[in-house]
Amino acid sequence: MRVLHVCHWDLSSPDAETIRKLALTRELARRGHEVVLLAPGLGRAPRERWPRGARIVYTPSLGGRFAAHTYALTALPLLALLALVWRPEVVYVTDHTASAPLAVLLRALGLRFVLEVNGIPLQDAKLQGIGSPLWLRLIDIFSRTTYRLAERFAVVSPEIRENVRKALGASRDISVVPNGVDLAAWRPETKAKARARLSLPLDRPIVGFLGSFYQWQGLDRLLAAAPLVLEREPRALFLLAGFGPEEENLKALARPLGDAVRFVGRVPLEEGPTWVNAFDVGVHLVMPGKACSPVKLLCYMACARACVATFGVDGFESVEKDEAGRRVDYHSERSIADGVLAELARARAEDGAGPRVPAAARYGWEGVAQVTEELLQRSRLT
Repeated sequence: MRVLHVCHWDLSSPDAETIRKLALTRELARRGHEVVLLAPGLGRAPRERWPRGARIVYTPSLGGRFAAHTYALTALPLLALLALVWRPEVVYVTDHTASAPLAVLLRALGLRFVLEVNGIPLQDAKLQGIGSPLWLRLIDIFSRTTYRLAERFAVVSPEIRENVRKALGASRDISVVPNGVDLAAWRPETKAKARARLSLPLDRPIVGFLGSFYQWQGLDRLLAAAPLVLEREPRALFLLAGFGPEEENLKALARPLGDAVRFVGRVPLEEGPTWVNAFDVGVHLVMPGKACSPVKLLCYMACARACVATFGVDGFESVEKDEAGRRVDYHSERSIADGVLAELARARAEDGAGPRVPAAARYGWEGVAQVTEELLQRSRLT
């Protein structure tokens, strides 16, 4: 198949969204399809992460706060050229709050599309601090418009599937396609080797997080529980690797903890496995009820690191089901601290570099691509 994969994302950003888009493009190409990934020219994907066998086409971007909203305008010439000359057989679009103009454009060009939905728009907007009734109404209208124009859906969790069904008010073809992990890149390494490359102390237990600093990630809850952990493990180091809008707030919360907390900053995608392998325990304390698919947990599991996650998040039950760690109460500092301490003790007994959880093999991107391929086949243009 000739597959056109369209996204709104800055592919230079080292986060889970970039990982999914590049990995899915790569795996579809590996399965023998001709794939073009169309993205805004906000930044270039790292060369070592380029999907082999596929092409990335960057459309000019105006940049700034509303770059995603003007994407349909700047993408128009390239989309028209691709539709007329390359003639894609299937189109796969990643949903965004500004996807409606792009959806209208695709349908105007005669291109039906499969829509990937990896969040609940109104929920995400409110968690980002958007409270204006006007903005929330516009976001709702835009998302419903995009949904109505889509041919089929790939959603990353059952909760998101129900939200799409509720928005459409009718039965539609909605497939749950969770996130995956690159098992070749994210593989176990002894913490001694990983920490040596990163100049991190080997004699301190490390509790780590790798990802984006958003309100729903629960890093404020981790910092609130940190004093209870330090009572039992006074040399524990909380390593926060990443970036995001909550960074300054988190640094203010961490200040009383002194050198027990270290902010690493942005971590390039290719360095992610080294940082995770430097952890004894990886945490993902997502706010209960937040719709998501646990990319970070899969990365921790693939690197054989103990995991601490929260109850009340769809998909996080795999942590205990697959014996990769434990879940804790988001609202209880004591529960979080006890979970971290218990997993630190387990990691110490295993030297922090035990074998992969056997179930991790189920979470590779190959499986995600196979399910996506079947969905695209049902939407193939004739």
